Amino acid sequence: IVITKTGVCYAIFGSAIDLSPSQNQGIWRSEDGVTWSKISPTDYLSNARRVVVALAPSNENILYFMAEAPNGPDWTVSLNGLWRYTRDAGNNTGKWETLNNKVGVISSLGGYCMALAVKPDNPQMVFFGGTNLYRSKDAVATPLSQANIVGGYQTALHPDIQALTFHPTNPDRLYVASDGGVTHTLNCKDSVIAWSNLNNGYSTTQFYSIAMNHFDANDDWLIGGLQDNGTVIYSSKFNTKDHWMMWSGGDGMHAAIGPKRNPVISSFQVGNIINGDYIIRPPQLNNGNFNFYTFFTWDKANFDHLYLPAKNQLWKLNEPERLDTNDWSEIAIVRQTLSAGEIITSVSASKIPAHRLYIGTNKGRVFRVDNATTTPQITNITDAAFPVNGFVGCVDVNEDNADRIVAVFSNYNVPSIFSSENGGATWSHTGGNLDEGSEAGVIAPSIRWVKSLNLGAKTMYFAATTSGLFSTESMSGSQTAWLREGATSIGAVQIEMLDAKQSTGEVVIGTHGNGVYRSTLATSIAEQNLATDGVTLDQNYPNPATSSTLIKYTLPVEGQVKIKLYSSSGVEILTLVDKFETGGEHFIELNKANYPGFESLASGKYFYRMECNNYKATRSLEILR
Repeated sequence: IVITKTGVCYAIFGSAIDLSPSQNQGIWRSEDGVTWSKISPTDYLSNARRVVVALAPSNENILYFMAEAPNGPDWTVSLNGLWRYTRDAGNNTGKWETLNNKVGVISSLGGYCMALAVKPDNPQMVFFGGTNLYRSKDAVATPLSQANIVGGYQTALHPDIQALTFHPTNPDRLYVASDGGVTHTLNCKDSVIAWSNLNNGYSTTQFYSIAMNHFDANDDWLIGGLQDNGTVIYSSKFNTKDHWMMWSGGDGMHAAIGPKRNPVISSFQVGNIINGDYIIRPPQLNNGNFNFYTFFTWDKANFDHLYLPAKNQLWKLNEPERLDTNDWSEIAIVRQTLSAGEIITSVSASKIPAHRLYIGTNKGRVFRVDNATTTPQITNITDAAFPVNGFVGCVDVNEDNADRIVAVFSNYNVPSIFSSENGGATWSHTGGNLDEGSEAGVIAPSIRWVKSLNLGAKTMYFAATTSGLFSTESMSGSQTAWLREGATSIGAVQIEMLDAKQSTGEVVIGTHGNGVYRSTLATSIAEQNLATDGVTLDQNYPNPATSSTLIKYTLPVEGQVKIKLYSSSGVEILTLVDKFETGGEHFIELNKANYPGFESLASGKYFYRMECNNYKATRSLEILR
């Protein structure tokens, strides 16, 4: 929508989500924002997915509209529409000029990157943003071509243009928002435009993936794929700002680090795997065989095979540590088992036992593949309780026991987390409070990834969500308590993926725009028992609580104690204890007098968690008003 200085509004409605024509689709005009008239040109694209509009500030009777519509099965191939609309204020009429045949060079990646702007003091100079930035000096009287590129792949301006705006008092100064951040030029009229980066600490780090070196305990290398900003690596030993370096380009997708960093494998869109200077993927396949997002996994036992999904196919690469290897073969039984239109959306490999794979699909089904390297056998382990046509975003496989698995469904408003202790023979819905969204105004987040970490005798589970990081110490069916981690550091930022390193107890997360975080937990039984033998946290009494309830906990020796109260969605709401205490029995009387915030808590389910050294325990508490 754009609004002129006199209050005239122009609004655009796209097609329906299934691309079918809709009644309101098209371009509308209103002089008061209340009464609207449809003014679409007669050759408007009936299946336009996205349309952008630009007003000529020096003559607000002139507007440009650029539309994108699909042009074939490849979603990145578009049919572009361009029109100029001129309003005759005296006669209260509008004139349309069709310029469609003059913008064919622009690629918007299926409407993903589209921007349009008119120079404030010159209605003839128009800027068009797609993967590149184009400029017309004659109101598109001549067709746009490669010669019109003033930013993008061939220049210092990062590609994929998202927004354009001019300085409010200097019409020569143009600001650009792209997938690389914020850039500007002091003179947009120059034949060759000079661009300057204005990020100044703003980080364009939308992590698709993050991974550690699982094979070498003392190696602190991290590798992560970034949306349209390549693949990056980290080490505290790198003599660079923030210790990060670029590893490979493109849209950074899945990545992994092998034993002694041989190999280090990254990937970019449509199935391209990078090993050293080689780009490898099955030579029988092309871009059309892959989804945009590339993911893979490799054999966790002896690292001698890599597995790459290609929509409904699963391919195996032998000896991935060889830079020049091209020894691909298809595990055909997977394609033969999947139904029409079913696409692999997740694949995970086991360590103990070796050569077992778990596959998730876009139709909410999960399969187990045994003997993947020799004589593959596939078993459908889909549970009747799985969401119909759910999207399987991840299957976590416990590193010590491949029968212990967690399936994650990343859709909104569906049961999202299921766990199995017997290789998928039976399942338990363990989304717990992450699936409830029971608080007023709270919508359950989308779960993107779950990772288990064995800590001596117990297992911790971490969930990456669109609302931050959560953890639980016990998969307890519908009563599973997922509690927020890093409330004041990580916050409620979206997390696409996390990784956990069994040998060191490290956990690392890659966020969507808020950086990378890591933490280390105790891993050995001796290390835990040293601090936790004899520590207990009792169930509160009475439960449900009305005006008051008592919580008892016991310490064998002195120690730092934290006990916090969480909402049903795992968000911290009250600190009950945070102090160094002596050994023995201790009591919390949770009431209005001691904790004023308690009185305002509504009826419902809550959780309280105790942390003392390496001891953690969580109990459920109910309030009944």
